[in-house]
Amino acid sequence: RERGFAEEHDTTTNGIVCIASPVVIADGLPAAALGVAFLEGTRDAKDIDHLRELVPALASEFSKELAAS
Repeated sequence: RERGFAEEHDTTTNGIVCIASPVVIADGLPAAALGVAFLEGTRDAKDIDHLRELVPALASEFSKELAAS
């Protein structure tokens, strides 16, 4: 939670990595999640670091749009 995203390696399915962030509504409750999943070993460390920044940023944008509607 402190990082703004969750990350899983082989937790649900062997060989799959997931990075996800909550999309929240005006009252701060989660309404959905935004995430990406990919095969382990198909992304380098730089790509994964970028996803760790991008996924929460996009989820935040979606949250702002929901709060405004």
